[in-house]
Amino acid sequence: SAQVERMRDEIKQLRKKVDVDLGWRYTFSMANRNEPDRREYRFDEEGSQQDRWLLSDRPEGNERFFSDLRDLNHDVGVDATASFKPWLGLTMKVKAGLNMVFKDRVVDTRLYKYLMKGSLVTDTDVLALPPEQLFSAQYIDPDGLQYEEVTRNTDNYTANQLLWGFYATALFPLPKNLEIIAGLRVEGSEQNVKTFQLFSASPEVVKAQLKTVDPLPIFGVNWKPTKKMVVRALYARTVSRPEFREMSPAIQNEVTGGRQIQGNENLKRATLDNVDLR
Repeated sequence: SAQVERMRDEIKQLRKKVDVDLGWRYTFSMANRNEPDRREYRFDEEGSQQDRWLLSDRPEGNERFFSDLRDLNHDVGVDATASFKPWLGLTMKVKAGLNMVFKDRVVDTRLYKYLMKGSLVTDTDVLALPPEQLFSAQYIDPDGLQYEEVTRNTDNYTANQLLWGFYATALFPLPKNLEIIAGLRVEGSEQNVKTFQLFSASPEVVKAQLKTVDPLPIFGVNWKPTKKMVVRALYARTVSRPEFREMSPAIQNEVTGGRQIQGNENLKRATLDNVDLR
C-alpha cells in the first residue's frame, strides 16, 4: 500500500514537470478539371509573301481536345508534443507523430483533328481564311478538311499513391544561449500509374511503379548572442518524387507555346541535402 502511494506521488510529480499536447487531423479534398472543348489552330507565315499566314498541317495544331480529370485525396495524422525541464531549469521539447496520405486520379481524354486531305485545302486563298470561315461546313468535306478522332494510346491513365511517414524531433536547450535541434523522419511511398489504350479489345497497359522508403534526418544549432538575434546552422534531407503526369507516357500540350511534353514511366525519386546558415 505504501509503495502504491509512492508511485502515485511520483506520477503526480512527473505530470507537473511534463506538459503533453495531443493533436489529430483528417483532411479530404476533391478536385475536378474539365476541358470540354479546347481548340487549337496553327497558321504559319508563307515564305514567298510577308504577313500572309496559311493554315498549317503540322501535328501540333487544328485540334479539339476534350478531357476530364478527377482527383481524390485523404490525409490523416496524429501528433504529440511534450515539454519538460530535465536540467538547469531549461525547457526541452520533443515532438513525434505519424501520418498517412492516399491519392487517386482518373484521366479521360478524347482528341479530334482537322486533317487536310482534299483538293479544297490546296488553294492558298482558302488556307489563308480566318478560322471561323475555314472551319465551316463549306470546307469540312471529303474533298477538304476531314474531322477525325486521333486519340492516342497514351492519352488515358489512372494513378494512385500511398504515402506514410513517422517522425520524432527534439529541441535540446544548453547553457550559453545554445539550442540543438535533432530529428528523423522515415517516409515511405508507393506510386502506381497505368496508361492504357481506350479502344483496344485487349489493351496494352503501360505500368509505372515507384516504391521507396527514405530516412530523412535533420540537425541544427541555434545560438542567441542577444535577445534580438538568432544565428542558425541547419542540415536537413528532403525527397522529391515525380508527379503522376510525369510518370505516364501521355502526351500533353503546354498552354503557353503549345510544346508537346511526355512523361517517362522509368523516373526515380530524388533526395535533396539542404544546408542553411542564417
